[in-house]
This record gives sequence, C-alpha cells and structure tokens, in this order.
Amino acid sequence: MNINKIFALFFAVCILVFFYSCKSESNSDKLLAKVGKKELHLSDIYFPENMDYNDSLIFLKNKVESWVMEQLVYSEALENLSKEKKAEIEKQVEKVHCNMLVSAQEEKIIADSLKINISAEELNEYYNANSNDFKLTENIVKMMYVKLDKKNSDLDGFRELLKNNTNENKAELLKKAQNESLNFFLEDNVWLYFNDILKEIPIKTENQEAFLKENKYFEVSTDSIVYLLVFKDYMLSNSPAPLVMVKDRIESIIFAMKKNNFLSVYRNKLYQEASKNKEIKIYIDL
Repeated sequence: MNINKIFALFFAVCILVFFYSCKSESNSDKLLAKVGKKELHLSDIYFPENMDYNDSLIFLKNKVESWVMEQLVYSEALENLSKEKKAEIEKQVEKVHCNMLVSAQEEKIIADSLKINISAEELNEYYNANSNDFKLTENIVKMMYVKLDKKNSDLDGFRELLKNNTNENKAELLKKAQNESLNFFLEDNVWLYFNDILKEIPIKTENQEAFLKENKYFEVSTDSIVYLLVFKDYMLSNSPAPLVMVKDRIESIIFAMKKNNFLSVYRNKLYQEASKNKEIKIYIDL
C-alpha cells in the first residue's frame, strides 16, 4: 500500500474519530494513528479557536499526515545515523534542555523576588548621562493646526486665536474647532514628527530646517481648504531626542540592567553556597 493510500485511510479514520469525539468527552483521547510503538491521540492535537467543522477536519488530516511522516523519518534516522551523530545530537538536545530550564528558573526567581521600580530621578540621570545615544533621525515639532473650509465665515477669528495662544483663547479655539473645523490638532505640548505633518498638510518645502526656523505661523490652502498652523517648538534631526520620546526605551534599559545585576547576585550566592557545601569540584586552575 503506497503512502497516499495510507494517508487517505488515516484521514477517513480521523473524520470518524473527530466526529465521535465531539459527541462524547470520553472519546477525547482516541487513538488517531500509530507508527511502530509511537501513538498519536486526539488529546495530543491543539485546535485553534473559532475553527468550523470542515476546517477542523482538514486541520486534523494535515496534522496526522505530518505526524506519520515525521515518525517514519525518525525511525529511519534511528537506524541510519551513526552513533557519533546521534550522540552529538543528544548533547545538543541536552544543552537546549538545560538552557530552557535555567531560563525558566531565573525568570521564576525574578518574578518571585524582584520588584523593579524605576523612579523619575533614575530616568533623568540615565538620560542626562546618555542623551547622545538617543539622537533624532528626523525633525520633530510641537504645533497646533486647524483645517477649515475656505468658505468659513470666521477665518480671521481662527487666525487670531491661534496666534494669541492664551489659556482663555485656547479654550475658545477648541470649542470653535470642534464645531466648525474639518480637522484639528491643538495639543501643543506633544512632540510630532514633522514628516507625519507633511503627510497630512500640503506644505511644500525642500529644506525642513530653514522652514522651521523661518515660520512660527503658517498658512497653506488648496482650492477648497485652508490650513492654519502655529509652530510652538522644534528640534532638528541628529539632536538628542527629548526624554518623553525615549522614556520607554530608557526604562527597558534600566530594567535590563537591574535584572542582570539581580541575577549576578543570585548566581554568585548560589555558587558560594555550593562551594561551602563542597558540591563543586573543579580540576583545573581558574
């Protein structure tokens, strides 16, 4: 019987098993396939969520076929590979197994024992000492803008409120923008990438640095729309990025440093205790 017929037979069995397993919980560990002494049970297969009946059958068929082929090749490997090659693979498997257990143990120790809190003082201290490691790759701005229909009857009112940005004016501007604008952004304490602004607003400039230096207030229009902009601040590419933009990265760095320090202390303590209990024997000079 060729392999395709074998798989077809397995698929037929799989359909029956899967159908009845859906009917009865006691069938959830039905035997699906067997190669030599190796067995594949329904409980060995994880089905993705939200899969309909037909897709589940196809998924099951593919899993069984894949498992059968894997076992056939595995059996061939056991017979054909040299003892040296199998020993080499066993060492690699043991090393991977060891690394996984060590990693799991250290993660458990960290989860059980380490509560890492990063203060604002630590963030500022690290940033001030390493700000040149966080250079901007493009220009950023703090700005406000309002997108209006050219037919709006109070364009001058919007211009005046944008140019004279007191707290009182800002509240009035927000109210007017919500009622009359096509779009707006008034959070002038937020850093934005200037290239993202250019995607939204049709500003034509070949020299961003010169444009930002020369324009505090700017207007640009199309046939039917006018954009009113006020730039509150800017920083140029290759300058140190402001702390607020790299805060998450710095927190990750500090967390990793504290984690590594904690693990170093843990490993050293473990080593010292094992040495004290004479559990370690080293036969070379270190």
